[in-house]
Amino acid sequence: MLRVSGIIPEKIIPKGCWNHEIKLHFSMQRNGNSVIDSTGEEIVEVTTIDKVLKRKKATFIKMDIEGAELNELYGAKDAIQEYKPKMAICIYHKLEDIWEIPSIILQYYSGYKLYIRHYSLTASETVLNAIP
Repeated sequence: MLRVSGIIPEKIIPKGCWNHEIKLHFSMQRNGNSVIDSTGEEIVEVTTIDKVLKRKKATFIKMDIEGAELNELYGAKDAIQEYKPKMAICIYHKLEDIWEIPSIILQYYSGYKLYIRHYSLTASETVLNAIP
């Protein structure tokens, strides 16, 4: 679910986040490792942050979307470039996220200061914080 705060009234949009509007297959795993999967039984409608905001100001973007973070960053390009929101983005779902996500963020706005924080004793819960 995409939650949009700061827009009066607050909205919960029953869609996932992606780089364009489409319906994706989703596999829900009991161990918490749910993923987008072409063989998944669940169908999820997805949209972009840019389409949801419709040029309204974003001040904070938080993403923990099970490996879809990079795709959604592409779908938030306008909001990031125009409003330079603070961001907290998970970078542990895919190995390449640790370098691809910071690279995209800095392409959108090179003035971000980036900080990595790890929140668990396991390999999960590593978050990239981007502060303009």
